[in-house]
Amino acid sequence: MNHFFDVGAHNGNTFPHLGSEYDRWNVWCFEPSPRHIPELIMKGKSLSNRFNVIVCPFGVGGKNEPLEFHLKTDPQGDSFSNTFSENIDAGCKFVVMVYDITELLLRFTSEDDVVHLKLDCETAEYDILRSLIRNPRIFDRVKKLMVEFHNPENFAVKTQWEKDRDELVAACQNLGHTVERWGH
Repeated sequence: MNHFFDVGAHNGNTFPHLGSEYDRWNVWCFEPSPRHIPELIMKGKSLSNRFNVIVCPFGVGGKNEPLEFHLKTDPQGDSFSNTFSENIDAGCKFVVMVYDITELLLRFTSEDDVVHLKLDCETAEYDILRSLIRNPRIFDRVKKLMVEFHNPENFAVKTQWEKDRDELVAACQNLGHTVERWGH
């Protein structure tokens, strides 16, 4: 089987970037933000003739845990990080379950499957990549890796996130995985 794991699916804004080579694939849409789920479901339903869309209203990370989730003034970047200056007070707190990427891959794919993984998840990409690197046999299921790296503002030294990013990219490459840049 063929799987496209869209981590940070937002409102389905990745769909227009999926060419015909993804037709009939399972498209797993992981999106923890409660304000994006209704539109994501509608877009997934409208594309059911092309993709087998699976909407997963929870987060993906490096371990299984409930985490506080933050809405931002820029709705593109709702996040588990509480350090962004754009965080807004929604009037209540959101706690969202996060699942380890390796457990999701083990549960929903097999060694013979083709998996393409897109990470646009507002700093969660660091923990996701660390988990994959710690589990190289599971990481081998991923045939294509696309990542948009975000700058977690809580790093004291502005270049620390770049160092972390470069170390993660090098570790992925050492395991035979090319990290393609995602972002539009």
